[in-house]
Amino acid sequence: MFHFLKGKLIEKGKNFIVIENTLGGFKIFFPEIDIKRLPKIGKIVKVFCFVFVHHEESSFEIYGFLTEKQRDLFNSLRSVSGIGPKLALKILSLAEVKRILTAVSSGDSEFLSQVSGLSKKGAQRIILELGSKFKSSQKRKDNSYRELKQALLNLGYSKTEISRVLKQIPADLDLKSAIRQALKVLSKR
Repeated sequence: MFHFLKGKLIEKGKNFIVIENTLGGFKIFFPEIDIKRLPKIGKIVKVFCFVFVHHEESSFEIYGFLTEKQRDLFNSLRSVSGIGPKLALKILSLAEVKRILTAVSSGDSEFLSQVSGLSKKGAQRIILELGSKFKSSQKRKDNSYRELKQALLNLGYSKTEISRVLKQIPADLDLKSAIRQALKVLSKR
């Protein structure tokens, strides 16, 4: 299974790119919103991949993403009944991952229904099947930041210093690692 592909960008289409490397040229379906973020043709790119196999056709398609978070959301969307890879890619083309996660966790089916081919009922199914998963993940992140903020306050840092440093700390770190990283950032100021 491909984790990522790296090579020279040789073509950009409406919803795909072509990357050439030593193995050949790979057509990779890509979120439309991110195609404009890629460098110019001829530059080296690295994209995270998901390979979808069509069993009845004995063929496969490659879907690519700028980040692993996009690929993870793509896989989560595909787990919802009635959402295939092409529709999941269209959903990812709608907005940034954070905005899509917010829509799902807050039950905003109107936002999701903007996707061509996704009915209101399909949007509600996504919210029903994934909403609680994303809510609990967001709740854990909020708690982590709250604990980090309190620890830095206890160490004597101001709220202004803390708010600046929180933007630079990944939410998936455990508290001990987050404090270490925050202290490194604060020591450079």
